[in-house]
Amino acid sequence: MKALVILVVVIVFFVLALAIGAQNDQLVSVHYLVASSDLRVSWLMAIMFIIGFVIACLGLGFFYTKTRLQLLSLRRKHRKQQRELEQAKSIQSGD
Repeated sequence: MKALVILVVVIVFFVLALAIGAQNDQLVSVHYLVASSDLRVSWLMAIMFIIGFVIACLGLGFFYTKTRLQLLSLRRKHRKQQRELEQAKSIQSGD
């Protein structure tokens, strides 16, 4: 459900960016490192929004994966320590 809400918000932002950009039909000169081109403001806004979205998704994916791996490692350690504690309790109660 949470993912659906986030997806709807992203789509709304994208549509708003396109609506605002569609009103700006002016050409803008964009200079890259090697070349340059003339783009409409609406296309430039859409392209930059998509690039930002992709970069954000990659960054979040990296941190999500890193956190999941840490969680798996900590769960393994926790299980191991629980087993050791159970063994220590059984040895102590056996005395």
